[in-house]
Amino acid sequence: MVKYGIVFVIFFAIIVSINATCVVQGICGSQRNHVCLPANIGYLKATKKVHKLCPKYPTGSNVCCNDDQIKMLEKGLHEGRRWFGGKCYKLMRDLFCHMHCSPDQDSFLSGVTTDHEKVTSFTVNVTQPEVNNLWNACKDKTFLFVRLVTKVCINRPCDAKEFLRSIGTSRSRGGKSPFQINFNFV
Repeated sequence: MVKYGIVFVIFFAIIVSINATCVVQGICGSQRNHVCLPANIGYLKATKKVHKLCPKYPTGSNVCCNDDQIKMLEKGLHEGRRWFGGKCYKLMRDLFCHMHCSPDQDSFLSGVTTDHEKVTSFTVNVTQPEVNNLWNACKDKTFLFVRLVTKVCINRPCDAKEFLRSIGTSRSRGGKSPFQINFNFV
């Protein structure tokens, strides 16, 4: 009986993964700092550059990101690595790698708005454990006796949800993200 249950779970996982699709892919915009919503999105194969930044995705595996996105992601995460480092940076990197590269983007990324093909905002589902893990890894980091998360949070109180909301806030709304990332806490 257990054997049939395992076979069913594996079969179901394969069927679900076959239907998974990319939502956003590539880089566009005059400053090449926005992800795109191209007309025909297909999977790409993870390159060594993708795997180096996003170790969850082995070279040759299906992904929704390309080397240009990885370059943009590296640039965006540079400050996070410099100031937060350690587990905080790793979890932040993993979150953004998942958003950009996961081959099942359509299962957690929605509400994409665009200006032509340039993505201006999207919504990402994140679980409470993901949010709490990131917060717990970052909240006590300090520099010259100043909690770094308070420099990231736009509004007060600076808690786990506000920290993530602030990370996703676009420049046009007072944040640092090149486009608006709305986090939906599930």
